[in-house]
Amino acid sequence: MEARRVFATPATQIKAIAVDAAGDLGAGERAEVGERDVVVRANTLKRVQLAVDARHHDRPRHAGDGERPQLAGDDLIELADADAERHDASYRASDRAQAIVRSLDRARRSRKISRPVGDTVRGMDFVFMLTRSDQTVSDCLDVLDDIQAVGLRHIGFKDVGVPPETLAELTRRIKRLGATSYMEVVSTSPEACLRSARVGREIGVDRLLGGTQVEEVLEILAGSAVEYLPFPGRPFDHPTKLGGAPELVEEHCRRFRALGCAGVDLLAYRATEADPLELVRAARRGLDGGILLVAGSVARPEQVRALAAAGADAFTVGSAVFDGSFSPHVGSLRSQLRAVLDATL
Repeated sequence: MEARRVFATPATQIKAIAVDAAGDLGAGERAEVGERDVVVRANTLKRVQLAVDARHHDRPRHAGDGERPQLAGDDLIELADADAERHDASYRASDRAQAIVRSLDRARRSRKISRPVGDTVRGMDFVFMLTRSDQTVSDCLDVLDDIQAVGLRHIGFKDVGVPPETLAELTRRIKRLGATSYMEVVSTSPEACLRSARVGREIGVDRLLGGTQVEEVLEILAGSAVEYLPFPGRPFDHPTKLGGAPELVEEHCRRFRALGCAGVDLLAYRATEADPLELVRAARRGLDGGILLVAGSVARPEQVRALAAAGADAFTVGSAVFDGSFSPHVGSLRSQLRAVLDATL
């Protein structure tokens, strides 16, 4: 379930997201999450409205109005800047909505609830990667500003292409939009991969993708909120390709979950030894409720639909958006992104 639209009316939208998401859970799970944790209380908006209304009552207008300015003044002590709150409402709503989605995701995974093979009703998460040819684009901050209007909820980048300072600022801006941040490790040497894992922890990325040194990376991330999704199979080269049979991918997925990984980052469409969708189905069998994200060379709507049918939870697209190949008949970057989102419906 993806909350990817702009929040014009924060409380209403959050409640709608909570109700919609709760529909995916059984009654026991809804009780476990708790309505009070996901529904914004209506009196918040009432108090803001009272503060705003009070500014239009400089003097009594009829019997009883004489008490209004003083009463409103007391309330304004708690809401010192109602205008600022209204301007920030969309950011706060996005943060709350993202927290709702994450809490529900955690509830599903803790109960080992995963997307069944063949389920195309609930759309996958689209992770837009600010990358081209397996490296972060140099103008990633400008691109992020340009695409805000699309309302993406999942945005990522690679560990190469720009300096760590830029990655840190990029992460801050993604979180400010209320989106989940992803960093994919594609460095080729073991030392560089572990260095990137440390960078991911330091900048506070939400999900770290890639790499194969699972135990070492988990040790680096221990005690943080960063979720780790390593590569199953045998990744090699740069841009990264994937070797290994479905049986190996399934085995890796089971082992990674047992070690504490949140899921895997599967390079299905870069496979050199197996059918991509067979790898997806194998990973789904092995994950036991974990996140199955498919990355690399997803470039057409039919691929997105095939991934959903095979059981993927999320997929990434980067280069196909930047070069316009995902939807050849539209011109702007934002139109390309909307075309990808449409393919998930």
